[in-house]
Amino acid sequence: MYIFCLFITALAIAGQGEATHLKLAEKRQFNYPLGKLEEKELAESTENIKEYGKIRLLHSVKLAIINGQLEKAKILLREATLSDDFSRTTQIRYLALIHFLENNHEEVVRLLNTSEMLNISTLPQVCLINSMSLLILNKQPLLKKRWKDCKAISMADSINQMSWMQVLIDLRLRDPKVVLENLFKNTNVDNLNKEQLRIVLKLALYLNEQDKIIPRFPLLTEEILSNRTYRELIGMNYFRDLNLTKAYDLLNDLDSANAEVFKGNLFLSQKKFLKAYGQFKLALALKENSSNALERLIPLAWQLNQYNEGTTFVQKLEFKPSEELYQLTLLALFSTMSDDIDAADTYLKRLQARAFSRNPVEIQQLLTYIGVIKNNDYDIDINGNTNCMSKDGIHCWLMYYKYSWPNPIDNLTSERKIHDYEVSLLDKYSQEAINEPLDHPELINQKDIEELDNNLIKLIQD
Repeated sequence: MYIFCLFITALAIAGQGEATHLKLAEKRQFNYPLGKLEEKELAESTENIKEYGKIRLLHSVKLAIINGQLEKAKILLREATLSDDFSRTTQIRYLALIHFLENNHEEVVRLLNTSEMLNISTLPQVCLINSMSLLILNKQPLLKKRWKDCKAISMADSINQMSWMQVLIDLRLRDPKVVLENLFKNTNVDNLNKEQLRIVLKLALYLNEQDKIIPRFPLLTEEILSNRTYRELIGMNYFRDLNLTKAYDLLNDLDSANAEVFKGNLFLSQKKFLKAYGQFKLALALKENSSNALERLIPLAWQLNQYNEGTTFVQKLEFKPSEELYQLTLLALFSTMSDDIDAADTYLKRLQARAFSRNPVEIQQLLTYIGVIKNNDYDIDINGNTNCMSKDGIHCWLMYYKYSWPNPIDNLTSERKIHDYEVSLLDKYSQEAINEPLDHPELINQKDIEELDNNLIKLIQD
């Protein structure tokens, strides 16, 4: 009882202490009236907080886009609180950019061809991707109209007069032959400024029209030829024109990714695959995401049995969403050949889930092979019977073998030798010399046959 009374007393004291603490806190939190200067400072502080929140949101959206997290960026934009600082036009502009990156050009056109997005204050920020989407969708009348407005409002801010975009649109809206003929007709590369020269060199490569500008290359100045960027572009034009000697002279002592790719291509043309492989790996070291290097390294890795590295190259190469099946197929093949069976099985299961029953017979055979290696009877039976019904001979043979012999899978995967020594019957009978003549028993004497024939047809005169 005494202990209980002490407990009650302690609770009462604690309650009184807490009440006193709350009263002191209320006094400390008393809001005194603000003066005019303090009200202004408070308003500015609130405005700064809002501005900071907008900047943080845009930072998060941009970071998500750069990292390829497009769905995350969409969610951030759609859940954002719209205000004067973060308007609906800003929201739509970034959504259109995301759809453009996703190759969803119909949605880009839908978002950007509204009255609020065609406003003169918004147009310079969106007209280029709007025009490019219309170009891709081949909506020529609308493209012509939107590009005219875009050029009028953006040309002053363009350092190259939008040359690239103009050429692409001319190729779509006009006769391509006439456009290509006139594009380089009156262009003397030796008289262009550096920015114009860079554009013309790249356009010649892109349009495969390098023969139109190469005759003027000997007139280029030493300053241009000593510049790494222009020297590389000139060398690539020579390479595209199959003038390998001049291309090599210009690119040999450069250590850029494009120069290393060129050297690798040179080794490929000479069928020096190991050296080409080394050059492309060097290009990849200089530029980690070089698609030119990766696209050449993948088949070379297969040919040179570098299966582990091949898997890495496939993972690094950027595939379009429509090409995911190709990527999974390559990953499954390289993983299988590098004996990473679990990874191969995972890739093949993903491939099977996406392609349903449309996988080619080679993929089905690979699925069955993985089942055999993992001794998975269920996968072997499902794949084997299904593909045998589709008249694939290998699967039919496997199922016949499986149901005809005891422990067939164990025998297939066993490394035990069937014979103690190997004998090549082909070598034995084709190379082994026979020293003794063949002895044939004489069943009927030839002389007897001749005498019998003579009795019938009188071969021998009496």
